[in-house]
Amino acid sequence: PRLVIDSDGDVTIDGNVSIGGTLTYEDVTNIDSVGLVTARTGIKVLDGGINVVGVSTFADELNISSILPKIVFNDTNAENDFHIANENGSFRIRDLDNPTDRYRINSSGTIHEFFGVADFNSHLTVDGNFTANRDINVDGHTNLDNVSIAGVTTFAGNIGGTATFNN
Repeated sequence: PRLVIDSDGDVTIDGNVSIGGTLTYEDVTNIDSVGLVTARTGIKVLDGGINVVGVSTFADELNISSILPKIVFNDTNAENDFHIANENGSFRIRDLDNPTDRYRINSSGTIHEFFGVADFNSHLTVDGNFTANRDINVDGHTNLDNVSIAGVTTFAGNIGGTATFNN
Protein backbone atom coordinates (compact mmCIF):
# COMPACT_ATOMS: atom_id res chain seq x y z
CA PRO A 1 0.00 0.00 0.00
CA ARG A 2 1.07 3.51 -0.71
CA LEU A 3 0.07 6.84 0.94
CA VAL A 4 0.85 10.14 -0.82
CA ILE A 5 0.13 13.64 0.53
CA ASP A 6 1.03 16.33 -2.00
CA SER A 7 1.77 20.03 -1.41
CA ASP A 8 -1.89 21.01 -1.98
CA GLY A 9 -3.03 18.70 0.81
CA ASP A 10 -4.48 16.08 -1.53
CA VAL A 11 -4.21 12.53 -0.21
CA THR A 12 -3.87 9.48 -2.45
CA ILE A 13 -4.11 5.98 -1.01
CA ASP A 14 -3.63 2.82 -3.04
CA GLY A 15 -5.83 0.07 -1.62
CA ASN A 16 -8.78 0.06 0.78
CA VAL A 17 -9.39 2.48 3.67
CA SER A 18 -11.17 1.49 6.86
CA ILE A 19 -12.47 4.18 9.23
CA GLY A 20 -13.93 3.30 12.63
CA GLY A 21 -15.57 6.71 13.26
CA THR A 22 -17.35 9.31 11.10
CA LEU A 23 -15.98 10.36 7.74
CA THR A 24 -17.20 13.64 6.23
CA TYR A 25 -16.41 14.20 2.57
CA GLU A 26 -17.53 16.04 -0.57
CA ASP A 27 -17.30 15.43 -4.34
CA VAL A 28 -17.29 11.64 -4.07
CA THR A 29 -18.20 9.68 -7.19
CA ASN A 30 -18.14 6.08 -5.88
CA ILE A 31 -19.31 4.94 -2.43
CA ASP A 32 -19.40 1.38 -1.19
CA SER A 33 -21.05 1.47 2.22
CA VAL A 34 -22.13 -1.25 4.62
CA GLY A 35 -24.64 0.19 7.07
CA LEU A 36 -26.52 3.46 7.19
CA VAL A 37 -25.85 6.19 4.63
CA THR A 38 -27.14 9.73 5.22
CA ALA A 39 -27.32 12.11 2.29
CA ARG A 40 -27.67 15.80 3.12
CA THR A 41 -29.12 17.00 -0.22
CA GLY A 42 -30.55 13.88 -1.86
CA ILE A 43 -29.43 10.86 -3.82
CA LYS A 44 -29.30 10.83 -7.61
CA VAL A 45 -29.04 7.48 -9.40
CA LEU A 46 -28.31 7.95 -13.09
CA ASP A 47 -27.98 4.35 -14.20
CA GLY A 48 -28.65 0.86 -12.88
CA GLY A 49 -31.55 1.74 -10.56
CA ILE A 50 -31.93 1.16 -6.83
CA ASN A 51 -32.58 -2.30 -5.42
CA VAL A 52 -34.10 -2.01 -1.93
CA VAL A 53 -34.75 -4.94 0.39
CA GLY A 54 -36.80 -4.21 3.51
CA VAL A 55 -39.10 -1.42 4.60
CA SER A 56 -38.72 1.94 2.86
CA THR A 57 -40.25 5.19 4.05
CA PHE A 58 -40.90 8.13 1.74
CA ALA A 59 -41.96 11.47 3.17
CA ASP A 60 -43.89 13.95 1.01
CA GLU A 61 -44.30 12.18 -2.37
CA LEU A 62 -42.89 9.46 -4.58
CA ASN A 63 -42.61 10.63 -8.18
CA ILE A 64 -42.22 8.05 -10.95
CA SER A 65 -41.59 9.61 -14.35
CA SER A 66 -41.28 7.77 -17.65
CA ILE A 67 -43.21 7.15 -20.87
CA LEU A 68 -45.03 4.29 -19.08
CA PRO A 69 -44.71 4.87 -15.32
CA LYS A 70 -45.66 1.80 -13.31
CA ILE A 71 -45.21 0.01 -10.01
CA VAL A 72 -44.86 -3.77 -10.22
CA PHE A 73 -45.99 -6.04 -7.39
CA ASN A 74 -44.31 -9.46 -7.61
CA ASP A 75 -45.86 -12.00 -5.25
CA THR A 76 -43.07 -14.38 -4.25
CA ASN A 77 -45.37 -17.27 -3.25
CA ALA A 78 -46.59 -18.05 -6.79
CA GLU A 79 -49.77 -15.97 -6.58
CA ASN A 80 -50.74 -13.47 -9.27
CA ASP A 81 -48.44 -10.52 -9.95
CA PHE A 82 -49.86 -7.07 -10.73
CA HIS A 83 -48.72 -3.68 -11.84
CA ILE A 84 -50.25 -0.25 -11.42
CA ALA A 85 -49.56 1.93 -14.43
CA ASN A 86 -50.41 5.22 -16.12
CA GLU A 87 -50.63 4.53 -19.84
CA ASN A 88 -51.87 7.08 -22.38
CA GLY A 89 -53.80 8.95 -19.70
CA SER A 90 -55.47 5.84 -18.27
CA PHE A 91 -54.84 4.53 -14.76
CA ARG A 92 -54.88 0.76 -14.72
CA ILE A 93 -54.31 -2.26 -12.54
CA ARG A 94 -53.06 -5.14 -14.68
CA ASP A 95 -52.85 -8.83 -13.84
CA LEU A 96 -49.46 -9.89 -15.19
CA ASP A 97 -50.12 -13.64 -14.92
CA ASN A 98 -53.39 -13.47 -16.90
CA PRO A 99 -52.45 -10.56 -19.16
CA THR A 100 -55.52 -8.39 -18.78
CA ASP A 101 -56.47 -5.14 -17.11
CA ARG A 102 -58.47 -5.83 -13.95
CA TYR A 103 -59.36 -2.15 -13.60
CA ARG A 104 -58.90 0.81 -15.95
CA ILE A 105 -60.14 4.37 -15.63
CA ASN A 106 -59.44 7.20 -18.08
CA SER A 107 -58.48 10.81 -17.27
CA SER A 108 -62.13 11.95 -17.36
CA GLY A 109 -63.03 9.42 -14.64
CA THR A 110 -64.80 6.89 -16.86
CA ILE A 111 -64.25 3.29 -15.82
CA HIS A 112 -63.50 1.35 -19.01
CA GLU A 113 -62.85 -2.10 -17.68
CA PHE A 114 -63.60 -3.98 -14.53
CA PHE A 115 -63.09 -7.73 -14.45
CA GLY A 116 -63.92 -10.18 -11.72
CA VAL A 117 -66.36 -9.96 -8.83
CA ALA A 118 -67.16 -6.64 -7.20
CA ASP A 119 -68.06 -7.03 -3.54
CA PHE A 120 -69.60 -3.84 -2.14
CA ASN A 121 -70.28 -4.45 1.54
CA SER A 122 -72.41 -1.36 2.10
CA HIS A 123 -73.52 0.31 -1.14
CA LEU A 124 -72.52 1.39 -4.62
CA THR A 125 -73.52 4.81 -5.92
CA VAL A 126 -73.49 5.46 -9.66
CA ASP A 127 -74.01 9.04 -10.84
CA GLY A 128 -75.24 8.92 -14.42
CA ASN A 129 -76.12 5.92 -16.57
CA PHE A 130 -75.11 2.38 -15.71
CA THR A 131 -74.73 -0.21 -18.46
CA ALA A 132 -74.31 -3.90 -17.71
CA ASN A 133 -73.22 -6.06 -20.63
CA ARG A 134 -73.61 -9.23 -18.58
CA ASP A 135 -75.94 -10.56 -15.88
CA ILE A 136 -76.75 -8.67 -12.70
CA ASN A 137 -77.54 -11.03 -9.85
CA VAL A 138 -79.48 -9.49 -6.97
CA ASP A 139 -80.16 -11.41 -3.78
CA GLY A 140 -82.53 -9.87 -1.25
CA HIS A 141 -84.86 -6.88 -1.42
CA THR A 142 -84.14 -4.30 -4.13
CA ASN A 143 -85.95 -1.04 -4.87
CA LEU A 144 -85.95 -0.10 -8.55
CA ASP A 145 -87.56 3.12 -9.81
CA ASN A 146 -88.19 3.79 -13.52
CA VAL A 147 -86.97 0.45 -14.86
CA SER A 148 -86.88 0.14 -18.64
CA ILE A 149 -86.68 -3.44 -19.93
CA ALA A 150 -85.97 -4.24 -23.58
CA GLY A 151 -86.27 -7.81 -24.80
CA VAL A 152 -87.68 -10.97 -23.25
CA THR A 153 -88.22 -10.87 -19.49
CA THR A 154 -89.04 -13.86 -17.32
CA PHE A 155 -90.56 -13.52 -13.85
CA ALA A 156 -90.88 -16.28 -11.28
CA GLY A 157 -93.80 -15.66 -8.94
CA ASN A 158 -96.41 -12.92 -8.83
CA ILE A 159 -95.97 -9.36 -10.07
CA GLY A 160 -97.84 -6.71 -8.12
CA GLY A 161 -98.54 -3.07 -8.84
CA THR A 162 -99.74 -1.14 -11.85
CA ALA A 163 -98.35 -1.90 -15.30
CA THR A 164 -98.69 -0.02 -18.58
CA PHE A 165 -98.03 -1.89 -21.79
CA ASN A 166 -97.34 -0.03 -25.04
CA ASN A 167 -97.90 -1.64 -28.44
